[in-house]
Amino acid sequence: MRLTNVSFVRSVAKTGKEILGKDRQIFVHELSWHTGRKQVMQHFSKFGEVESCTIPLNLDQGLHKGYAFVQFKSKASVANVLNAGSQQQLEDKAVKIRAMQ
Repeated sequence: MRLTNVSFVRSVAKTGKEILGKDRQIFVHELSWHTGRKQVMQHFSKFGEVESCTIPLNLDQGLHKGYAFVQFKSKASVANVLNAGSQQQLEDKAVKIRAMQ
């Protein structure tokens, strides 16, 4: 089978996405200021094994920026999160969730 340029690019892009783990990652935003990495990991661990959680910091303020990246061990865990809804309650605040693309 001969690959066209378009199908080759799609194939490479998919492979790159899998290598980076983005197919196993979600983006969570509108976090409460007092919600930390431990609480985020604890909340999402009920959907599957969490591999990592990154919450970027605003160095000027010393606070996080209000969003997080959560990476799971499997793609099925991402599906479990999304099936539970794109808006969930985390601690005392409703957060929005989407899959990484």
